Order: sequence, then structure tokens, then C-alpha cells
Amino acid sequence: MRRMRMAAGILFAGLCLWGCGQGGAGAVTDTGEPRAVIEVNKDGSISETIQEGFEAEYYDEEELRNMVLSEVAEFNRSYQPENIQIEKLENEKGMITMELKYSSARAYTAFNTDEYNEKTLFSGTVAEAYEAGYSLDVSMTDPQGEKGIGKEGLLSMGEARILIADQPVRVKLPGKIRYIGEHVTPAGKDKADMQADENGEALGMYYVVYE
Repeated sequence: MRRMRMAAGILFAGLCLWGCGQGGAGAVTDTGEPRAVIEVNKDGSISETIQEGFEAEYYDEEELRNMVLSEVAEFNRSYQPENIQIEKLENEKGMITMELKYSSARAYTAFNTDEYNEKTLFSGTVAEAYEAGYSLDVSMTDPQGEKGIGKEGLLSMGEARILIADQPVRVKLPGKIRYIGEHVTPAGKDKADMQADENGEALGMYYVVYE
């Protein structure tokens, strides 16, 4: 699926998104909030909120709106029963806010993947991640950095929930974080920041176990 927001790059210059090389968890708005947040909902759906400054003299708001509507409609026609809902797309005082709700992590991955970029977002149990072929040969610690587990410990938690991603953004989870992988920093009991390198690129795969 061609990424709508990559195609709209001229409109979202500098936006913190997968593969854009700008931003990540360190990219914030003028209010200090992350520009991109992914939330895993209790029903398995994924909510994504993106904020970016918008200068009307340089960018066409109506063109952006039509592009978003067109790309989402195309996805919904092609990927049934997966779907995307546009929850919000508004410009308030020069700040564009876009909220999308994906029916699942699979829908999120499909929409954000094209022939040039293969992206990953998995949300499910540890056992399901293992069955799907994800590497669980990782080192993780509790949020305080006091207790660590490796592959065997992780596999013993088969029914625990796990998020696996390859993008440096903030995530919000429907439960308390139990363990985090490398380059992940807790930002609250149910939030975590996936850290980026100095160029805003991912530092590898990011893992979070929660309950």
C-alpha cells in the first residue's frame, strides 16, 4: 500500500513518521508533546495521532484532506475486512491534527508498507508473536531496570501481551508495562518512548511486554 503520508511529504515536511528520518520519540510539538503517538486499544484496534505545524501560505490544506480521504477509501476497498477510520483531521491555529483508527495492527502495518518500505507493528500475546516468527531472543528489563529476562523467561510468559514495532515513536498501551526491550524508555505506567538515533532513524526492533 502506498503510504498516504509519504506521498503527502511536501505537506507534512518534517513530520515524525516511519521511514521519514525526521523525529521519532524525540520529535515534539511546540507544547512538548510527541508529534506521533500510537495507542493499542483493548479491542485490538490501533489509534494513531499525528500533529504537525501547517503554514497555509506554503501548503494546501484541501489537497491534504482530499489525499487522506482518497488513500483511506482505497485501503478500505482493497483490504476488507481490515479498515481505517478517520477520527479527526483538522487545522487549529496552524497545527494540523490527524487521528486515524486502524482495525488491527495488521491494518496498520499494511497501510504503512509499500514496495520500498516494509514496516512492522505486532500486537498480541507472546505465544502468538513466537508462532508468527518474530525473534524473541532479546534482553528485557522491568521499567525500573532492576529485573531482567531473556528469551526463556519471555517464552514462559506465553499469554502476556507484547508490542513489537520498528518505529521510534511513543506508544500507549491498555495495561501496565512489565518489561521493555533495548532503546525503549518508560514514559508512565502504560506509555513508552521508542528511542531514535541522531538522524531520527530506528535503533532496531522495539519490544514492550504489558498486562
